[in-house]
Amino acid sequence: MVDQERVIRLPALVAPSPELEGRLHALWETAPGWRGIFVTVDHKEIGLRYIVTAFAFLIAGGLEALAMRLQLAGPNLRLLTPEQYDELFTMHGVSMIFLYAMPILSGFSNYLWPLLLGSRDMAFPRVNALSYWTFLFSGLFIYASFVLGVAPNAGWFNYAPYAEKAANPGGQYRLLCLGDDLSRHFDDGRRH
Repeated sequence: MVDQERVIRLPALVAPSPELEGRLHALWETAPGWRGIFVTVDHKEIGLRYIVTAFAFLIAGGLEALAMRLQLAGPNLRLLTPEQYDELFTMHGVSMIFLYAMPILSGFSNYLWPLLLGSRDMAFPRVNALSYWTFLFSGLFIYASFVLGVAPNAGWFNYAPYAEKAANPGGQYRLLCLGDDLSRHFDDGRRH
């Protein structure tokens, strides 16, 4: 005899109706046009955006390295001032480490992890999308320092003796710190 109190009741598994299936598909589908570009939560699109954006920053960092190497190609070349050289050195390191090497891993992770795990998307798809946009705008924010004339010049690691107010009274590292903090705030929170 089966004890009725110990029987676990499971809901009946029923095939979804076509209407319900259509609504579910519409929920996960990327909207067409410009709106879809900004509000997509598809992990493959976000992963590809990370990869493409990281390669764009890689090219920018490579051009900075090229300018530095051209300055060093011969003795007493006046291609760059010492201040511009320090700024390019700093931005080259920031671009290669914080805007290329770390985000390219996020791009591959975004693209591949849901496929490897067999899930539909990342655990928090909107936070995932937000992390890409904060990465993009923090990189643009850091590069805006060139336009504003306050590009960081204390090395890519913001070396302590060079970033102190006595050695660097212009405070040129502030945009770098703000952009770096913005990019890491959401990106680190998503992975932990």
